[in-house]
Amino acid sequence: MRWPTRAWGQRKAKQIVPLDDSSLWAGYNMRPTDDDVLADQSVNGYDLARTSGPISLQSILGDAMQFGGVGNWATAAPDDTFTALTIELWWRPRAGVVNSSRILEVGQNDVELITGQLGTAVYVKINNNNAYIQNDGIQTESWHHVVITYTNGVGGSVYIDGELAATSAISNEGNLTAFTDLTIGSDYTNTLNVEGDLLRPCIYSEVKDATWVTNRYREGAIAVQFHTAWGAIETVANATSGYISNTPFRVNTGSWAVETETIEGHETKVLVCKTAGVCYLPTSFFAIDAPEEAAYGTFSFWLYKGADGNRTEVEFISDLFDLSANDGYAFFFYDDERIYVSRRTGGGAVIRLGTSTGYISNKTWYNVRITRDYAGNFTSYLDGSLIVASTGTNPFEDTNHTASNYVVLDFDAGDKIALGGLNNEHAITKYLGVVTP
Repeated sequence: MRWPTRAWGQRKAKQIVPLDDSSLWAGYNMRPTDDDVLADQSVNGYDLARTSGPISLQSILGDAMQFGGVGNWATAAPDDTFTALTIELWWRPRAGVVNSSRILEVGQNDVELITGQLGTAVYVKINNNNAYIQNDGIQTESWHHVVITYTNGVGGSVYIDGELAATSAISNEGNLTAFTDLTIGSDYTNTLNVEGDLLRPCIYSEVKDATWVTNRYREGAIAVQFHTAWGAIETVANATSGYISNTPFRVNTGSWAVETETIEGHETKVLVCKTAGVCYLPTSFFAIDAPEEAAYGTFSFWLYKGADGNRTEVEFISDLFDLSANDGYAFFFYDDERIYVSRRTGGGAVIRLGTSTGYISNKTWYNVRITRDYAGNFTSYLDGSLIVASTGTNPFEDTNHTASNYVVLDFDAGDKIALGGLNNEHAITKYLGVVTP
């Protein structure tokens, strides 16, 4: 029997304007009602008019708008005066952009959300004054959830991907004045035009709290860019070349098979190494638009070390499937039953996290979850609990490698990784964002 039966290795998390959210001043689903109008979903009706340039696109998060450094969406908003403000949106910056540009501007230089040089920084201006600069380095070509808040006479905060940014405070730059314009994709004069993709910008006339921000981020972070619950077929003979059964894994060396096992009481298809070797999964099977998107977010899989002395390795981020020369990051069940998480450069390994010996048992299934946030912080979990480090740290920060072309398995005979069960669980899963256990 061919199962599991989920047809696609992805799950969208469509983001739309929440009409029941309090104090919504303006919100846009980024799907024009015609060629020139972007409808405001709030009761205020601040529809935006297009000046040539931005185009619609579909993403794993839903309707988005692509800006190529030309044109914007703008409206002459009424003279509304705020005492507090929250701006929330999803943003995917372009790599190699040289000049600073405006993602969104409320009023005429009143509140400006700016993407910085090379697309890796975020700036905020209040009343035309620099109020915030984020230089941590936001990964380009990847989706990020950005929220800014501001209160008159107090200042505000910046959140990136559900968390307060490292330097999070927006300085007090006085009171917000009456807003006479609302512009997306440039400043109000239609210069400083942005390059990147924008999704569901919303503006609120109140300050939202950290719990609200975290919940809104998680709504998009759970989008599944890839999983293996596609309907694997058991192999008749061990695979020694090409694709392994109807999976997207290809043999490099060794021999491999798809079999059925019981994990947590559920029948589950698993990929088994029969003779030691390497197989690999191209990230072109992921629902991504650039290899950078395959190197951030959350990686979850079920892993089994088949025997004492085995080294069970999952290169969850890798530029090559040749492990003698690759750049990336690897998770190990080592030969002495400890866990390692390592960075690879040119095939050489540097341990960033290591446990004590005997941390795991042989011939036992474990759920591994590794998250990597926008700033390159890796956090590793085993069966839902934070892995305890005796070498290195957990979490750890590492920004050396920022793109991935492959997931690579380097197994010894008897090692296994689960593909998915009748309940569509126990799959290898890649989430768009940070999804903690």
